[in-house]
Parts: sequence; structure tokens; C-alpha cells
Amino acid sequence: MAIAIGAGYILYEYRKLPADLTERKADFSMSAKKLAEEFHLNEALAEQNYTGKILEVSGPVKEINSEEYLMILGDSSYPVMISCALKPGGEKLILNEGTKANVVIRGVCTGYLLDVQLNNGVIINKN
Repeated sequence: MAIAIGAGYILYEYRKLPADLTERKADFSMSAKKLAEEFHLNEALAEQNYTGKILEVSGPVKEINSEEYLMILGDSSYPVMISCALKPGGEKLILNEGTKANVVIRGVCTGYLLDVQLNNGVIINKN
């Protein structure tokens, strides 16, 4: 009985995770700068509007941390940065381009914690 309950719980949690976002439609599409400004100006409203939503965000890559599969979008003019946890291996798509490339990423917004947080990120486009 306990095994069945445990298996049911694991299945429930697994189904809550978003599928690969490559083929999913974004709920909102915007520049990284606009998203950063919205969170900087009114964090509560931005959290209400975007948390749990799929966002497609475009902007310059500031930093890539391949050990943590993390990409930071933004530059010195941004009030806050956009931190996107990529699906494992995703950062390799742009490492050869250098850290100043512009990208479009899609991820699930999980709120604000020093940076705007996107998870389960995929790179949609790079220029």
C-alpha cells in the first residue's frame, strides 16, 4: 500500500513538471531588460503576473555557468539580471559564440531572488 501511495505521489509530481519547453508556446514574450525593469519597479505585481508562466525572453548573455547549467542575461544597464537554469547541456549551444551573444530563451518563471528566476530553460535562438 505504501509503495502504491509513494508511486502515485512521484507520478503526480512528475506530471506537474513542464514538458520540454522547446515546443511549448510562451505565455509572455519580452526583452530581458523589460522583464528586469518590471520586477525592479513592482516586484509584487510582476510576481503575480509571471510566476508559474512560460516566458520567452531575449537579451545579451552576461555569464554562463556550465557546471550549474545556468545562464545570466543582462548588462550593466539592467536594474536586475535574468537567471535561467537551463536543461542540462543547453549551455553548450552558445559557449562557442562567446558570452556577449544575444539569445532568446524560454523558461518557467519562479519569481525573484536577487535575480529574476527562470527554470527548465531552453535556448530558442541565438544571434
